[in-house]
Amino acid sequence: MSRGCLLPEHNVFSRDRISKDVEDKIVNSLVLIHGGISQDAGPVLEMVTEKYLLRYKKEWLARKKAGTLA
Repeated sequence: MSRGCLLPEHNVFSRDRISKDVEDKIVNSLVLIHGGISQDAGPVLEMVTEKYLLRYKKEWLARKKAGTLA
């Protein structure tokens, strides 16, 4: 029986802890969706904001590409 966890626990790994092959597989399998609600998105929004503020190059380029797709 589920205890009702809305978001799974997650770990944020630095790039030096995963191989390039694994990173490429993750990036190539991502799908951008919007479920229509924004509640309980705090931890995800915090992580995205942190990456935005740190201006990681790959994430920055992905945001620019996502903007052109929308």
